Amino acid sequence: MTGGGTATAVEVAADALRDAVLARGDGERLGSEEDLLERIGVSRPTLRQAARLLESEELLVVRRGVNGGLFARRPSTDAVARMASVYLRAEGTTVVDLARSWFLLLEQSARLAAEHPDEAVRRRLSERAADLEAAIRASGQSPGSAVVHTFALDLADASGSSTLRLFVRVLSTVIAGLAPDVRAVGRVPELHVDVLANLAQVATAVETGDSEWAARAMRRHAEPMMKWLLAQMPDRLA
Repeated sequence: MTGGGTATAVEVAADALRDAVLARGDGERLGSEEDLLERIGVSRPTLRQAARLLESEELLVVRRGVNGGLFARRPSTDAVARMASVYLRAEGTTVVDLARSWFLLLEQSARLAAEHPDEAVRRRLSERAADLEAAIRASGQSPGSAVVHTFALDLADASGSSTLRLFVRVLSTVIAGLAPDVRAVGRVPELHVDVLANLAQVATAVETGDSEWAARAMRRHAEPMMKWLLAQMPDRLA
């Protein structure tokens, strides 16, 4: 139920529509406006207000005309990230807090990935890390922030936790959207020395199933970046 206290008719209708969306696949038709008026039992203006609310949440598509109606739109990480970015900026979240939270999520992701019962999932992370390293070696460039973020998403996927997968992706998207001077952490030469080695060590620890080693390796990777951020970054989101 949205909000606290007694829900309004629009909130009740929005909750019913939201449940219907989550029970269906992306793009699946919920029904016509007439169908939903009968099913939910609200007035037309109430249903339309509820539909507009879900459209703003990017959970619903309303199509007019022949074969029109209300269609489900599955929640996307990008939509959540956009809302999270606005919220974090409004709250005055600092870059350091954002990065620290991201690395804490990655540490837990490493721990859970190492505990994943499927050896193929754990081995796949090592293969992905090796592919990233090979691509960087071939390009002759230093491993920038894009490499770290790609590995982070792979690690979150390997954790098997939908919660970690969502929030790692959300924070990764928010960080990627920051101003260039904030993203510059990915281009600081002194931070590149051990990046590939650290990520490879995380992947190896995950593959061998050593959760404590995986968590320590991720902390070791995060420490120099956090130290640089504490010394260089502005005390706000750009």
